[in-house]
Amino acid sequence: RYLLPESADLVVREAGPAPALARALSRCPALTRGRYCALPWLLGGHAHTVVARALRLRPRVQFERELLSLADGGCVALDWDAEAPAAGAVLVVVHGMNGGSREGYVRGVVLRARRCGMRAVVFNCRGEAGVPLATYRTYNAGGTQDLREVVLHIRGKCPGTPLVAAGFSLGANILARYVGEEGESCPLRGAAAFSNPFDMNAGAGLERSVVWRLVYGRHLLACLLRYVLRHREAISANPALTAPTPAAFWRGVKSARSVSEFCQQCTIVLWGFPSVAAYNDAMSSCHGFLPRARIPLLCVNALDDPLVPSYVLRKVAEEVRSAAPHVALALTERGGHLGWLEWPGSGLLASLLHPRDSWMDRVCCEFLLAAVQQESG
Repeated sequence: RYLLPESADLVVREAGPAPALARALSRCPALTRGRYCALPWLLGGHAHTVVARALRLRPRVQFERELLSLADGGCVALDWDAEAPAAGAVLVVVHGMNGGSREGYVRGVVLRARRCGMRAVVFNCRGEAGVPLATYRTYNAGGTQDLREVVLHIRGKCPGTPLVAAGFSLGANILARYVGEEGESCPLRGAAAFSNPFDMNAGAGLERSVVWRLVYGRHLLACLLRYVLRHREAISANPALTAPTPAAFWRGVKSARSVSEFCQQCTIVLWGFPSVAAYNDAMSSCHGFLPRARIPLLCVNALDDPLVPSYVLRKVAEEVRSAAPHVALALTERGGHLGWLEWPGSGLLASLLHPRDSWMDRVCCEFLLAAVQQESG
């Protein structure tokens, strides 16, 4: 069953029948009764993606950092919004690849959460945002154990406080897998995932596009190389680097000229997979995880996202409709990847030159706040 709201920019909203999900959606006017008005000068998904990354104003947020030691000796950082109310629900923010609390999209949702009475905490992955890589183990595209330990730590630190979570891009994939793995035992009241790639193998196929390789491939490869080279000493202790030797491994890594070559030379070696396809398949969140969700889970994607093929989103919509009663999927015609910049209500010229408002932030916080309130109320 496809629901087609009046807004031309919101083309599909597929929702499961779970009562808790329906109640949360009914209290999310930005999604169910509002209208996503894309900035008219952003023509196409490339423009939405690039402008949101390059021009969106990055709010000033004061964080208090907490370093958390993990069970395997690794370390992550929790950046708490220092100006948020202490009594509200806690929103755990899971960033995308090579991200962290410095990212504009992360700070935007942190600020919106504060305005809604929630306290956000950004989960910075191993080796990101100034976090040391305490062991040879890095984070990957779908591993959920670090997030599981983070959520349990926050629940112990804030007993009785409702917990919700929001994931973005790669963080959305990790969050969706976590919610599915936890099932009935999930300690979150609700979760929201934005620009989830869902099928990592489908995304890898985008490298055949010359535009993709020039615009995105070079940037993503540079980010991946910076990450592993920055932590070269710690990664070299990985026992998987006996054959090839560490020296041969690093020569192969530096020779990579694309994301797929990097995954072949580095990722699957570190994580012990026989092929890139096997790794991508194991890390994807579209293989049975959504039907196992037992809390309200909202997934939002744009059909013009240059990093997520639209046919993947159509398949996810079918899965949500047929087998995922606790999941809602909203697909917009425009928005790009982590874009969704909105037509401003005031300060028109300044907002056109330096966009600051994102529909994504409103939908995220309205839905998660509703998930908390409909349980407590």
